Amino acid sequence: MAVSDILRSASQALREGGKSSQAEQLYSLIHEYETLQAEVAELKKKTADMMKDNSVLRQKLQEMLELYGFQPGELEFHDGLLWITHDPLRRDKTRTAICQKCWQADRRLMRHVVEADGKESGFECQACGAVNRSVREKANRP
Repeated sequence: MAVSDILRSASQALREGGKSSQAEQLYSLIHEYETLQAEVAELKKKTADMMKDNSVLRQKLQEMLELYGFQPGELEFHDGLLWITHDPLRRDKTRTAICQKCWQADRRLMRHVVEADGKESGFECQACGAVNRSVREKANRP
């Protein structure tokens, strides 16, 4: 027998025993209990949906990690440039600047080559033509 059935029987017994105010209070509690049960069922459904969404997002993250070849936290923005901190395509696994415009537009990792003078101060993207310059270089320009 369900809890709400037991409470209904108790409410009926109170009514028959001439205790209608207590029966009404009990009936009110039954209604609250049933409302809470419905809310719990809805929360369970939402939790299951969120767990499914979480699983899908984890799968997409794993696919992205495999596609781009880096882990979260290995993409940084500093000195006005966007960097992969441990580039798996570089033999020495050091950082590589990437084009911010290409990354923000469609998540393309367009790597930059260090300028001829050997400084990592500014780069021109070979894909979109955007010029990415570091904050330090901008500060040193006349």
